[in-house]
Amino acid sequence: MFRKFFVNKIENIQSRELEDFLSRMRHLDSDSLGGPAAITSIWADLLQKQYGWDVYYPHIVATQNIDAALKIGGMVRHLQKQGPEGNLKAVGGIVWTHTIRACTNLKLTGGVREIWSHIERGFPYADEASANFLLGEVRHLGRFPDGFTPKPS
Repeated sequence: MFRKFFVNKIENIQSRELEDFLSRMRHLDSDSLGGPAAITSIWADLLQKQYGWDVYYPHIVATQNIDAALKIGGMVRHLQKQGPEGNLKAVGGIVWTHTIRACTNLKLTGGVREIWSHIERGFPYADEASANFLLGEVRHLGRFPDGFTPKPS
């Protein structure tokens, strides 16, 4: 009984955090989403390099690394403590945290698909945003994590 209470509590927190993140993305113009699109791609490379994870296959990452979302969350919190520039860089980690969480909490799937629809709106502006913010090379534009395309097929 305690386990069920604990699981429900965590699922509720995850749902609230996802909705909070989405509420901000919904009101951004597409050109403002270029930065999040760029940094999400850059995070994919960072996570590959640091942990060997191909986050574009998040179900595999979540299955093989049960603490993946926690590790990414720790990296996000560290960046957020650095102020506005850290907050910008943290966005990519937040996207991946929600994506990995949705692999174990299916109630989040629709919201994560919506996140990726907003990231998709930023794709045409990602290279320019990356250059403006000196973020680095953007290698995954147009790519979605397996199982989380904006529109289910």
